Amino acid sequence: MAALIPPAAAAPAAAAQGSNASASMDAIRKHAADARWLDALDALDALSADEIDDEALAAEVRHHGGRFRSARAAFEDPDDDNHQWQGRTERFGVETAFRYDEDGLLWLRTAGNMEDVDLFHTVAVLREIQLFGEWIPFLRQSCVVKAQDFARLLAHFTIGVRGVLSRDCVFRVAACNHALSGASLFFEGRSLDDDVTEWNGAAVPPRDRSWGMDRMVVRDFYARVQFLSQFAQRCEVVVCVDLRTRLPRAVLDFFMKRLVGLFIWLWRRQSRYVSAHEQCPHRDAIAKDPAFYDEWLRPKFVEFCAAQGWDGGELVVDPADIEPDVVHDEAPPTGLFARLNPFG
Repeated sequence: MAALIPPAAAAPAAAAQGSNASASMDAIRKHAADARWLDALDALDALSADEIDDEALAAEVRHHGGRFRSARAAFEDPDDDNHQWQGRTERFGVETAFRYDEDGLLWLRTAGNMEDVDLFHTVAVLREIQLFGEWIPFLRQSCVVKAQDFARLLAHFTIGVRGVLSRDCVFRVAACNHALSGASLFFEGRSLDDDVTEWNGAAVPPRDRSWGMDRMVVRDFYARVQFLSQFAQRCEVVVCVDLRTRLPRAVLDFFMKRLVGLFIWLWRRQSRYVSAHEQCPHRDAIAKDPAFYDEWLRPKFVEFCAAQGWDGGELVVDPADIEPDVVHDEAPPTGLFARLNPFG
């Protein structure tokens, strides 16, 4: 018969276990407050059900952590048979690929390196939704409907040509700080369901029923910014979008496969533009939001750089080296749109 543990010995053991569980929950709270959703979920998985003392926090961590695990999985080796990426091509330093899932939906993947770019400018171009019109062609409007916190918000944008074909989108997006654990930032998002009228206390913009207009559906959006050096990143996007159009599926997919790579090219070009110009709308947006850029993002990046042994220095980008600015009517690189033209 196994020896029984005396009550006097069991009490300290139970107290120690409870103390460890409490410390683990405190760490999970800190990770969640810091948008370290992947680290928070890893810590939560290590606890038993009895050790979780905040079910609301646990549910929030499971939701966001699960979404970001899906995001991380989306950027596994594109040669992995589990993803079955097809049509891998590279143009102008941007890689593209596509695949169809079990429901027949088209998924698009694009990736490219950004060199001589400040991380804050790379993030600002993607985060400052109200400035999407500075770099995305045919964008009619974009705005933040509601910001839940630094890492979670609801956005609304409209893209297209009025009276011909236009689509709007109501899109919630979240960010994950994975710098110390994975040298990267993740973003994930998707459209709200059509019947949703409120999000965290904010009214959802109603659908526009005018001619040629409909609401597109972003079924899933994942983005990863990997830190290659202090002034270089690799940016990747995986997305599944339903434009809700009557165009034949084969025609629509033909266009989408060729246009997806343009997003990374424009993101890279605008990020370098911001790094090269001290006076521009994105620099103004960074200066007006010190709570996010200086107090939230900068300490995390400084901590990561110190861990990597990157000792700083100032980035200097010559405006003459910036890729042509298609938004401001300058000529794009020779052959850029010609190679994307499905009829060419």
